[in-house]
Amino acid sequence: MIELMVGLALMAILLVLAAPSFTDYLARRRLEGAANELSADLHYARSQAVGNNANTFLTTSATGYTVTGSVTVKNDGPPITFDTSVLTYKTITLTPGVSLTQPVTLEFEAQRGSLVLAAGATAPVTVTVSNTQTAAQLRLSVNALGRVYLCSPSGNFPGYVLCK
Repeated sequence: MIELMVGLALMAILLVLAAPSFTDYLARRRLEGAANELSADLHYARSQAVGNNANTFLTTSATGYTVTGSVTVKNDGPPITFDTSVLTYKTITLTPGVSLTQPVTLEFEAQRGSLVLAAGATAPVTVTVSNTQTAAQLRLSVNALGRVYLCSPSGNFPGYVLCK
């Protein structure tokens, strides 16, 4: 009976020691998942712009982002009319604790999927994804051609290059 109690006590001590590292591991995986989903949706917004031949927007906030675009429908009946409506392709709410640190609106142009920069703005446009449960961060950079790059600002996220 004493051996069983000692064994249980050792297991409890090991669990207490492992819990913080497991919590950090889960927080990093949530952060990585959110960054990869945002990266995929940036590619999606770019492809929607080219596919629909209309500019598409990805607008971020601290808690999520929305992909919108406009579509023009031609009515051939007499008289010929054009109806332009704004479509919401996707709305994403991030997991609690995960946030985007720089609210921004990215516009992809219809011809080539390039990034449309506001007057005085420069490329690349960056969005940093962070999690309140870990110090690690991931940064997404979108260059003028609309290409998305993912990196680690501090270099403390294994598997991702240090941001330049």
